[in-house]
Formats: sequence, structure tokens, C-alpha cells
Amino acid sequence: MQSREKCFWLNASTLTQFTGYQPCAEVLNRWSQGVTAFEIVSEPTFEDQPPFTPQEGVKFYPTGRWVVIDRDSELFEITPNSEEVLEAGRMYVSPEIFNLIIELGQE
Repeated sequence: MQSREKCFWLNASTLTQFTGYQPCAEVLNRWSQGVTAFEIVSEPTFEDQPPFTPQEGVKFYPTGRWVVIDRDSELFEITPNSEEVLEAGRMYVSPEIFNLIIELGQE
């Protein structure tokens, strides 16, 4: 488990040394509170960034932006494959979809 100071998921924009995608305890606790949406892109966001590939053969790179969505959110009524997403507890989305999730959450 990463230390809070080295946790990519808390400090992606300010990290000076990448030590991996393993989350710290604080992040794991937050993720357990709902479904986590991770913003991903097709190109690295920093030099020598390794791909984050939860599915074999698929390469993408997390930006470090993520949000936990309540499992009862109306968002899952319109989400493709919502049953699988709810079961997995996570989903990977483009920057456009991520921004839409954020906007919808502020209403």
C-alpha cells in the first residue's frame, strides 16, 4: 500500500516521482463508498507513464482524476452496462464523460 504522500490518486498533479498506481488507505476507503469513475486517456499524461490496463490488450492512462458516485445515483439508470459497473464498483471514462458526471453531480 502506498503512503499518502506518494499516492498517485491523491497527488497526480503534484507528484515528482511516480511509484505506481497502488492506492493509499485513504483512497481505498473513499473508493469503497460507491462506484468510482476514473478519467482515462489514450496517451500518457507524463513522461514514462506506464499504461493502466485492467483488461488485457487495452492500454489507457489514468489522469489521476476520479470521483466516487453513490450507488443509488440516477446516473446508473442511463449508464450502459450499469449492472456490470455496479458489480465492479468502478468505471473508466473519457474526459468528456468525466466532466459530464461532475456537472451532473453539482445539480
